[in-house]
Amino acid sequence: MAQYAIQAHGLSKAYRISPERGPAQYRTLRETLVEASRRPFRRRSERSDIFWALDDVSFDVEQGEAIGFIGRNGAGKSTLLKLLSRITRPTRGTADIYGRMGSLLEVGTGFHPELSGRENVYLNGAILGMSRADIRRRFDEIVAFAEVERFLETPVKRYSSGMYMRLAFAVAAHLQPEILVVDEVLAVGDTAFQAKCIGKMEDVASEGRTVVFVSHNMAAITQLCSKVVLLESGVVAASGSPDQVIARYLGSGNQQGRADLSRRNRPAESGGAAFEWAEMRNADDEICQDFSIGDDVRVAFGLRLAPTKPRTKLVLAIKAADGTPVALISQDDSGFSLGSDRDSWNISVDFEDIRLYPGSYHVTLWATDGTNSEEFDRVEDALVFRIVDGGRLTMRHLPRYAGIIFLTPRWRSRPGELAIQASAGPADKGTAHG
Repeated sequence: MAQYAIQAHGLSKAYRISPERGPAQYRTLRETLVEASRRPFRRRSERSDIFWALDDVSFDVEQGEAIGFIGRNGAGKSTLLKLLSRITRPTRGTADIYGRMGSLLEVGTGFHPELSGRENVYLNGAILGMSRADIRRRFDEIVAFAEVERFLETPVKRYSSGMYMRLAFAVAAHLQPEILVVDEVLAVGDTAFQAKCIGKMEDVASEGRTVVFVSHNMAAITQLCSKVVLLESGVVAASGSPDQVIARYLGSGNQQGRADLSRRNRPAESGGAAFEWAEMRNADDEICQDFSIGDDVRVAFGLRLAPTKPRTKLVLAIKAADGTPVALISQDDSGFSLGSDRDSWNISVDFEDIRLYPGSYHVTLWATDGTNSEEFDRVEDALVFRIVDGGRLTMRHLPRYAGIIFLTPRWRSRPGELAIQASAGPADKGTAHG
């Protein structure tokens, strides 16, 4: 039977967003009486001023599991972590927490600005329920990880945001809470320290402790988390494996291999081009989103030219789900040119025998003038497609981090020697006898 670290049932959080007419202490008696008399008749309209940051969110997190929450700004991710961390109370629903929780929701959460770095380590440890002996035993490890040895006796109010975050994360990760909750604070640190933090969270999860991670960094989510939840406007839109949920997140508006781009078409008045639609098709010319290694893939799109019909250059960029660039395809590389005798074109780009490992990939469409000096239109993540298996090319197990490009080079063999004799060097010249 599964042992749970977190069980959330119908979590909801509402905020009233209607502005007050003014501070109550500055109202006249007449204004207060009039407001009170109108209140019974305004209940229905007041309901429209309620904003549900979270609405009926339910999920379970097993002990030792690393779960990621993703979504656009305002989706409710930070609100959810505040509810789990008991910073705020839910409007309705419950969240059962089994174990001691360490939270890192903001830079320097729980730090006292007037205390030194050393004092704040002990303060945070005490808040987490650690004994002084336990803190002392791990103190050197915490300081070494945070790389703030020189400033240990300095009040943390003088720390930079990066130093603040380093020490705060080191405390939260090393004082062994059963559940580690981390919001998007790692973005404050440099790239090397972000990688260091991800590695530490992987160690935490491997030790059987639970990690709840919120980030806009899809590479970090993919590397760390075994399960991902997508929040949209305060509700759970998808939950499952990182590849599938991230593809859903990146492909918002891209339904089953097709995207309508007409609503955001805005060609430049002085002359330009704009994308109207885009879709993925398989070898049978069917709209498709899932492919296998070795399949033929077609990217098709509609392009509308401005009345001036300028010279237009088209570029496609393919990236992995974590943002890693895979390929940049320009029409110049194939000698393709776009005519200027009509206002709209249907264009297709064929990729024969695609050699990408299983995973999610997204396509950006880009239209510029002939010299790339002016950008007419650019659609980030216009299409999302998936490579789901090895297809006809391989039946072997495909590891999760095998790479991006699937190669099948020619293998050769020839009989070899049973043993390799080491060179004895130049032969000794003997003395001639005769």
